[in-house]
Amino acid sequence: RFPAIGEMVTALEKYLEESGIAADKVAGELGRYFASPASYEHALEERLIDHLTRSGQTLLVEGNRAAALDAFDRVLTMDADNTKVLAILDGINRRVRFKAGAAAVLLVGMLVAGAYGIHRRSQVAAPEAVSTFGVTVVAIADPPVRLGQLDEITLPPPDADAGGDEPGLDAAASADTRPPPLPIDAAPAVVVVAKRTRFQVFPRANSEYRLEGGTWIQVPGDGVVDIELAAPTAVHIRNKSSCCQDVTGKLEPGADAGVFTLAFLPGAVIPVCAEAGVRVEINGRPWDVGERYDVVFGNSVDATRSVKVVFSGSDKVDPAPVTSTVEPGGSKEVECVVK
Repeated sequence: RFPAIGEMVTALEKYLEESGIAADKVAGELGRYFASPASYEHALEERLIDHLTRSGQTLLVEGNRAAALDAFDRVLTMDADNTKVLAILDGINRRVRFKAGAAAVLLVGMLVAGAYGIHRRSQVAAPEAVSTFGVTVVAIADPPVRLGQLDEITLPPPDADAGGDEPGLDAAASADTRPPPLPIDAAPAVVVVAKRTRFQVFPRANSEYRLEGGTWIQVPGDGVVDIELAAPTAVHIRNKSSCCQDVTGKLEPGADAGVFTLAFLPGAVIPVCAEAGVRVEINGRPWDVGERYDVVFGNSVDATRSVKVVFSGSDKVDPAPVTSTVEPGGSKEVECVVK
């Protein structure tokens, strides 16, 4: 039980964020649900499964195995036979078994190497030749010297004639072919990995998006956009039909940004009539001839609204209601019917 309602709201918003539904998109989600509950619930389950699966994979890459397993568990709660998640979990189990086996092999190898080292320390060191890039110096210890006494041997200096200036010496053989060392302040190479990133657009028809100053790209027919991103990127979305407000958001690599909803702009009805002294009512409200009447869509997912206009006050005008359909961002004149 939460001690305060604010903490419960915060927990619910966090749960929605983890499920791929941003807190500022809840109103739009509810509108689509009440418009068609059955189809929305079916589509929502698919969205949740896809988002949680991708989220779990991202958490695995980041090393957060506990959170990844929690996401996979939520997927299996909705779809117990999800082949993708089951394959990922099977791969995790195989890696755990492999690491355990590798650790055992490594331990045995260390024990063998240690035993071999102890054995070598108890043996007499044989005479050896030490090479210094083309000059060979032979050090012979007499009597034989053990490993612990090697620091007492003084090697004779190399011959003065062993340099690379001797005629007949192959310069290519004596040249140092090793690559030059990197500068001390050389920066290490940075490998940037692009990650699959997803977002959805509503309404999808005639909508297009642009990434940080790039070219405009048409939103696919299903409204789902999949792109590869290596860094956080701003996205700008608009609708070419001028029905809706533009939207700007930020995309995180490897994340599902949810649905970007372009809010419908108000439509308008303008009643017109050539007869003098005519009164007008629009949706039951008194109005003036020639004055714009705004039709607000709010968070509705329906892209049309019906408006009823009634002209009265003159025997020459038909008083029957005139029904007109208005679209977001559009403007329509409704004319009285003269008898």
